[in-house]
Amino acid sequence: MVRLGQLGFALLLAASCVSDWRSRRIPNVLTVAGLFGALAFHGLAPGGAGLFDPYLPGGLGLKASLLGAGVALVLLLLPYSRGWIGAGDTKLMAAVGGFVGLAALPAVLLGVMLSAGVLALVYALLDRELRSVGARIAGWMRWPLVTPGDVRGHEADASVAPAPRLPMALAIASGVAGFALAAYFNLLG
Repeated sequence: MVRLGQLGFALLLAASCVSDWRSRRIPNVLTVAGLFGALAFHGLAPGGAGLFDPYLPGGLGLKASLLGAGVALVLLLLPYSRGWIGAGDTKLMAAVGGFVGLAALPAVLLGVMLSAGVLALVYALLDRELRSVGARIAGWMRWPLVTPGDVRGHEADASVAPAPRLPMALAIASGVAGFALAAYFNLLG
């Protein structure tokens, strides 16, 4: 049953990467199926310490899966509302949270953020968009994350070219893979 959960999770991430690479979109059918797959796995699988635990692989339970998905969704609503990530990326991370559960979510999010930073640097260097991306980041730093009465974020500066849209599913899959390897080799403590 654990191998089936791992396979389903890997297929979700692979299909999301292909879709995001080709069209910069992650279809709802993938994210919703991924979330329901995570909930079904953790609700039906024999009890254990998660998909990637080398000693006691198994389901975390429906509650831990729901909490992981819900917290991931809530944490990514601010970046989504600011236009930093897309809706598909946000929903994919909710499905990822459902698969890894609440306890592993901080480590997975850290891996995803590191992967996203590397992806942004590589993408900027390869597409020679460093100036545009740098100007946009500088604009973000001038504004507070949230100002009272304004959750939409600041208006775009017309003098700065829009930053290229990154296929964030690649960063999400890379972060999850890094977490899975760290868990497998017992590097997480």
